Amino acid sequence: MKKNYTFKHIAFLIIAFLLSNSLFAQTLEIVDNNVNSNIITTLHGFCTGPNFTYDVYWNDTTGPAVVEVVNTSGTVLASGTTSPIRDILFNNSTTATLDIQVREQGNITNISPVVTLTLKDCVATEVNQTDFTNTGTNVTFTVPTTITHIRASVIGGGGNGGRRGSGNGSATSGGGGGASAISTFAVVASETFTVDVGAGRAGSNGSGRSAAQISSITNGSGSIVSAEGGDGAGQGSGTGGDGGRASVSTGQQTFNGGRGGNRSNNNANGIFGRGGGAGHFTGAGTNGTFSVTGQSVAPGGRGGNVGAGNGVVAGGGGAGRGSFGSGGNGGNGARGLARIETFNSDIIAPTVTVEQASSQSDP
Repeated sequence: MKKNYTFKHIAFLIIAFLLSNSLFAQTLEIVDNNVNSNIITTLHGFCTGPNFTYDVYWNDTTGPAVVEVVNTSGTVLASGTTSPIRDILFNNSTTATLDIQVREQGNITNISPVVTLTLKDCVATEVNQTDFTNTGTNVTFTVPTTITHIRASVIGGGGNGGRRGSGNGSATSGGGGGASAISTFAVVASETFTVDVGAGRAGSNGSGRSAAQISSITNGSGSIVSAEGGDGAGQGSGTGGDGGRASVSTGQQTFNGGRGGNRSNNNANGIFGRGGGAGHFTGAGTNGTFSVTGQSVAPGGRGGNVGAGNGVVAGGGGAGRGSFGSGGNGGNGARGLARIETFNSDIIAPTVTVEQASSQSDP
């Protein structure tokens, strides 16, 4: 018997189809910041010393709180709640491939297809590393023959700890650590660069920072990298100096210096603030407090950790002065650093993209 479909039947089927698709639609939406489709993009694969680093950029507008980067065995390589997610392969000496996927945390069904990332040998390709510690006098670096790429990295000078007037009185606060900046780029033989290392700010100063604290590497077109110095703490101030700012530094990657620590309280029993740690070549320096010293990762320096103690090179902030004994200067900020690493091959990893898999079920 032939069945006749009325308008009601047709409308019911359409509504049921739409509901089934919306109820079982993909819940994980990961899109690249510049692409309006479901794309995961890994960018900025590079060597930092012997370590290979790659970033996974994503923009999750409606999906999970935590996203994981995993290998094809399901091992979590890195995770995060904000873009980018970073993974570091320490002492990487292989040019093998790495198969990665992205998923919402612990969800093995809502996972991207495999994307293959070609690694760079960060151990064998580095030809030479030169550290510059000159302050106040520029140095010229000339690219040797056979060199095709360099990585330029700088750390700004540290800020000073706060001064205290004569006699016992309130302790003072710590100075901020210098920022850091890194860029990697192609060069030609005999190309020249000017290297300038930022000075640490002397403990006799008050609050503020100066252009003399900026570390930079420049060519004829301007700064390749530059890193701002840390802010000094004011005389008698209870507030630590700000760290050097990534936002005003120049480079493919820039990191903040740690903030100087505030003193514990405004009386004769107060404890001085410790210096902030310098930004380093893989991240930001940490903040100081009156009980915790700001830290960094070598070659970045930590903050001063005794009353009126100097920041540690490179870029550590000076400590404030204690509340007892004669008054005087705060700790000096440490000088900055400039580093040039030379390579005879391309050390920048390629960009790779992968379309996110759908977890949609059949209606």
